[in-house]
Amino acid sequence: MARLQNWHQRNLTRRTMLQLMAGATSAGILSACVGAPSAQTPSGGGAAAAALDMNSVVPRAAGGGMSGEVVVGIMGGPEADAHIRLVSRFAEMTKNSLTVRVEDVGRDVWSSRWLTNFQSQSDEWDAVNIQNGPFKLAGPAGFLQPLNDYMDNPELLNKELFNLADWPQALLDLFTIDGKLYEFPQEASTLMFYYRTDLLEKYGIEAPGPQGYSWDELIANCRIAKEKIAADGLTDTYPLLFGTKRTHSSIHFQQIAWSYGADLFIDGKIPNFNAPEAIAALEDEVSWVVDEGLVTPGMVGYEYPEVLTAYQQGKAVFALQWNAAAPDILNPEKSPESAGKTAFSVFPWQADKGPEQLRLWPSVWSMGVSAFSKRPEEAFEYIAWFTSQDVARDYVMKGGGSSGRQSLLSDPEILASNPQFAAMGEGFKVYHAMPDLVSYDFINTDILPAHLQAVWQGEKSAKEALDAATEEAKQYLTDKGEI
Repeated sequence: MARLQNWHQRNLTRRTMLQLMAGATSAGILSACVGAPSAQTPSGGGAAAAALDMNSVVPRAAGGGMSGEVVVGIMGGPEADAHIRLVSRFAEMTKNSLTVRVEDVGRDVWSSRWLTNFQSQSDEWDAVNIQNGPFKLAGPAGFLQPLNDYMDNPELLNKELFNLADWPQALLDLFTIDGKLYEFPQEASTLMFYYRTDLLEKYGIEAPGPQGYSWDELIANCRIAKEKIAADGLTDTYPLLFGTKRTHSSIHFQQIAWSYGADLFIDGKIPNFNAPEAIAALEDEVSWVVDEGLVTPGMVGYEYPEVLTAYQQGKAVFALQWNAAAPDILNPEKSPESAGKTAFSVFPWQADKGPEQLRLWPSVWSMGVSAFSKRPEEAFEYIAWFTSQDVARDYVMKGGGSSGRQSLLSDPEILASNPQFAAMGEGFKVYHAMPDLVSYDFINTDILPAHLQAVWQGEKSAKEALDAATEEAKQYLTDKGEI
């Protein structure tokens, strides 16, 4: 359930958001008064450069040409545990000349800790894990070093072995500013499509292909399933499950609207939730639930755990759910109704836009180099090694991240125990860019859900709610000085 604790999915308080905005202001003050943080330029030479292992993804570190200790700052959890588990392997690879110490910070204090660390220009951390949400502040503020110069130094990186193109471009774009990449992905998550293979066979419904159903196909199949469910005399069982409580209402709305072609933030900044495509998407969503009864009306109180429980109990044919639920769904002891009878595909798409339409809300943990590190080259060697294909295979198999690397997510050995990864890989290809707003999280967790809940409770029409959400979000961003 790591992605439920992701930056964007935790309900941040106004106080926390004020801390974030203070961080953005402080970054501006630092830039104006003392200059932007100055990244140390890769040396590309020196005595240490003579010790190289060109058969390694990180030639200088593997050759024993570096020494000292790299400190990694990361929020506690399975992602941090993967670093802790693997640091001894890194030290062995460097002939114990370069070591790593992991500082895993509690989740309850992480958001303020990393911001305070960077605001003070602390050199406490060399490498750091910053998720794609906070990166909207950390990247532009100059808290992280661009990685391109390090990647272009053949003493620091064997580009062929590292294979940056193994990650989908839509994923890398989340951490790219003005053509420069700032982080390598460690873990990526996605809302995806679950379906009961036994029920599709029983009801004569064709399963989705690798690129998933269109919305038209899904709803047509839901109508078939509804008739079959009724014929079986099943109660409290529905064709489709998804949640619209609080943050999930916002995420589902945005994904469906994006799939319809809506531009929800003009120029990446100006709220445009009442775009015609967005209104149409929400109206269709309501019709599936209210008018046709294809989705349980209880979905207004559903988020991750409720969708998981209902699917485990055999209450649906299809579900829109996070990939984190897959291990439980596939576990015969935890989910006897669904284990061995569930398959996965990518989130649906609108027919006139096609399956390649960028539409998925990104949730990514990634590793970067602190702009204030005293050992930036050493930090780069560690994050490149840790996110390389061979090392990523370890935490993809044992926990700590999905990597996002296509070669791993399509590997037969990995898919044998993690069949959901193939659909996840397709999902990463259609990640949608996030708005260029520090305050987006508050809009996503507070402003949008309140107006969407009014629709689900029958208090407002889709247009009325989205008009109001657009105006409130614009005013909020104006007050914060972001537009």
